[in-house]
Amino acid sequence: MKKILIFFIVCLCSNQAFAEKGQVVLYQSGCRSYFVADGPKGYYLLEWYGGYDPSVGDVIVGDIASYGMKDVYYPRVDREGRVYVDDYMLSKTRVIEKYREKCGR
Repeated sequence: MKKILIFFIVCLCSNQAFAEKGQVVLYQSGCRSYFVADGPKGYYLLEWYGGYDPSVGDVIVGDIASYGMKDVYYPRVDREGRVYVDDYMLSKTRVIEKYREKCGR
């Protein structure tokens, strides 16, 4: 029983080590499904692919510090979603440039 408990704790800790936390700061209608989150290591350019459709101000948690399709969690609303990480750890200037490229603005 003790080994199972230790294994469970290690698994929880290792999963959280890969989780990034950010706040949705830009999501405009008319820009397909792209939005921007601000985190402790920079800005993330994300594309919504299903589940909860976030709003500005929502907190997003997941493995968003690497490229590709990711399952994420929105703790304030207790909902899950799926996003594609287009880019991450960007400066404010660079994320705005890339967002405009995606949105045609």
